[in-house]
Amino acid sequence: MSVNEEGIYPFLQEEKVLLKRWLRDGRPTIGVCLGAQLMAHALGARVYRGPEEEIGWYEVRLTEEGRRDPCLRSFPRGLPCLSMARRDL
Repeated sequence: MSVNEEGIYPFLQEEKVLLKRWLRDGRPTIGVCLGAQLMAHALGARVYRGPEEEIGWYEVRLTEEGRRDPCLRSFPRGLPCLSMARRDL
């Protein structure tokens, strides 16, 4: 599923409106996968398919700023995450 697939998933339109309002109000939010796409879109970024498939386990690491964040600081420094971003989807 992609943030750009409103024709297939019409509920994304309302989701984007609600999230934009939520973020505008300065509420803490964490987005993963589709959630991160929705947040980027709500904040005005262009969201597009990457050049390569991302299938498998990847380590996600916090930045220095992330380690200081009250919501994220208890996360481990490295966290294995499964990605299923395929080119044919």
